Amino acid sequence: MRVFSIASAGLEAQAARLDGAARSIAKPRPTGADGSKASVEPDYVGAAVTRSSASAGYRANLQVMRAADDMLGTLVNLIA
Repeated sequence: MRVFSIASAGLEAQAARLDGAARSIAKPRPTGADGSKASVEPDYVGAAVTRSSASAGYRANLQVMRAADDMLGTLVNLIA
């Protein structure tokens, strides 16, 4: 079923977003106009929003996989 591969790709995408948020805190980019290291500050708010959004997307994709699994199980039971 394509639903599992689509949901799996969604899980991978959300994991990549979480990784990106973690990296932005661990190794922030210079924010100064001249690129000076003195103006480097992590974007905690942006990372928190990304984390929250990615977490909700991850849960939604898991729910899709559970629903597809339930439907597949019902279909197998009907055929058997």
